[in-house]
Amino acid sequence: MFASDGGYLDNARLLLVAGAEVNHVSSNVPPPGNSGEVTALGWGCLNLEMVQLLCAYGARREMLDPLDPEVPADCHARVLETSRWNTPLHHLELLPPARVRQL
Repeated sequence: MFASDGGYLDNARLLLVAGAEVNHVSSNVPPPGNSGEVTALGWGCLNLEMVQLLCAYGARREMLDPLDPEVPADCHARVLETSRWNTPLHHLELLPPARVRQL
């Protein structure tokens, strides 16, 4: 999901609402600081709002390297803070009303 790499929050939100797989592993060249398998969270990890959105849709937090110095501290903090949040209900403030009603 390249929308996450460019910080295109609205585009990422539209893709997720339409059913894009948040944990799809990219087969493209990984961004700096990542090696191997990279998901949307790995591509969007430099933007706190993107991290929050992707986590709200179930992004696998273990795919983000906690020791990566290129990832801002607030993004690492959000991933750590929400690591035990395992349902979308934990992220109600970030989800569109239609999605909340589905839950």
